[in-house]
Amino acid sequence: MEPKKKSLILIVDDMPQNLQVLGNILYNKGYNISNSPSGIHALQSVKVEPPDLILLDIQMPEMDGYEVCKVLKSDPETRNIPVIFLTALSEPENIVQSFEVGAVDYIAKPFNVAELTARVATHIELQGHRNTLENLVARRTRQLKIFSDNQSAFNDVLLLILQEQTLAETLEKILDVLLSLEWLSLDSKGSIFLVGEKPDELVMTVSKNLREELLTICSVVPFGRCHCGTAALRRETVFSNCLDHAHENTFDGIEPHGHYCIPILHKDTLLGVINVYVKEHYVRKIEDDNFFNAFASLVAETIIHHRNRDRIKTLSQHLIEKNKDLEQFAYITSHDLQEPLRTITSFVDLIEKEYANTLDDEFKVYFKFIDQATDRMRALIKGVLDYSRIGKNKETTLVNCNVVLNDVVSDLGAIIAGNQAKIDFSNLPSIHANQLEIKQLFQNLIVNAIKYRKADIAPLINITAKKDNTFWQFAVKDNGIGIEEMHQQKIFQFFQQLHNRGEYEGLGIGLAFCKKIVELHNGRIWVVSTFGEGCTFYFTISDLSKKIES
Repeated sequence: MEPKKKSLILIVDDMPQNLQVLGNILYNKGYNISNSPSGIHALQSVKVEPPDLILLDIQMPEMDGYEVCKVLKSDPETRNIPVIFLTALSEPENIVQSFEVGAVDYIAKPFNVAELTARVATHIELQGHRNTLENLVARRTRQLKIFSDNQSAFNDVLLLILQEQTLAETLEKILDVLLSLEWLSLDSKGSIFLVGEKPDELVMTVSKNLREELLTICSVVPFGRCHCGTAALRRETVFSNCLDHAHENTFDGIEPHGHYCIPILHKDTLLGVINVYVKEHYVRKIEDDNFFNAFASLVAETIIHHRNRDRIKTLSQHLIEKNKDLEQFAYITSHDLQEPLRTITSFVDLIEKEYANTLDDEFKVYFKFIDQATDRMRALIKGVLDYSRIGKNKETTLVNCNVVLNDVVSDLGAIIAGNQAKIDFSNLPSIHANQLEIKQLFQNLIVNAIKYRKADIAPLINITAKKDNTFWQFAVKDNGIGIEEMHQQKIFQFFQQLHNRGEYEGLGIGLAFCKKIVELHNGRIWVVSTFGEGCTFYFTISDLSKKIES
């Protein structure tokens, strides 16, 4: 352990004998002593070697002690040095003035040696505590500043992820963020490499303030070559504080430099290397290494996010194109299938007219089956065509659901009256949606409830809505035959029927229409039912005003 440093005391007095007496007393107490015969000399002395405490006489020629103390306290470099006045002036006004100019204590001559040494020792100790506290505060302040700067840098990188820009543009801004951190003592130079098409090569993707020669020879760096290639090969940080023998990529006129090469790792996969230059005389520190590793991890997440986003964009565009092809195929297929159906219907009509008198009842039944089959096929083709058209119009308006349901009830008047059905609804919300599709949604659900009624019981359909966060949740409840639990997911599939055509008419596409319409409005649809006790169909529609997603 190093020996404790002796405190330095500056004695300022124009009387040589006072300097000698005071110096001997304090020297014998273990202090280092520095003497000044005048105030001007003292001010020069503290600049050369700042003392831990000053014993200052008041009555001196040229500049008295008060003036000296004022100058000391006005200078940021000397204001914290404690000053004790040691003087023959003992009037109260002299004591008050001493404290007003910044002294910490006042000792009258002739002084008591024990009192003098005790006061000096106390103020030396207090000054030591003060210095310790100031150093601690300065260290903590620096740590907080570093933490704040680091947090700001991380936040800046996270915000870059949200911006619509290329990966190279993002990495360039990330490099700017890193090089701007003053506490790291980095030079304003650096680059970021990414693993290239060849899995054992680094490709320089972005750079900052590098010479053209370096950009050329370091455009591609094989694993294991130079510091960056070594960091990639070892999967660990490589540091050099000078232009050493490991710098294999050099050129005439290259300036001596040190730098960090930090691997960018995502789990066990190497994505690239960050290369930053350090200032002259930089000393590697563990906290710097820890920060670089954390920063590189965030850069890795950013790279993965960008690549996933680009991949999703590509897949989404591919899906959109495929959907367009599928819709076009459905339209063309439906249109082309109509032609042979018309041909079949025409020939059947022709045969019935030409041979009406010669066909027996059995043949007439056969022709009736053909007519029914072609009608059903025609309805199926129309259903496929209509289904492919849902969602083509993505614009939304503010739709009053009460008005829409009044229109639906009016359009279904004959069906409702024929089945003695009752439709109850009131105080439904207005929603941002495609009005025609919402009308079709309600119409399909109401027709479905009427169709699957109980025998000899009039259908009762109740429609309600409630707010659920950013969605409106609608409920269409009926008193029909209900659905067994095993079939409750199946009913939303295309061409799915739970009953044969002899029991209930239909094509099995009505609820598939409902599902597609709801999902196009960023919602979902489901059913809750107890077999024999009716159904409640629930669906949600977003309360936010935005275009329908395809």
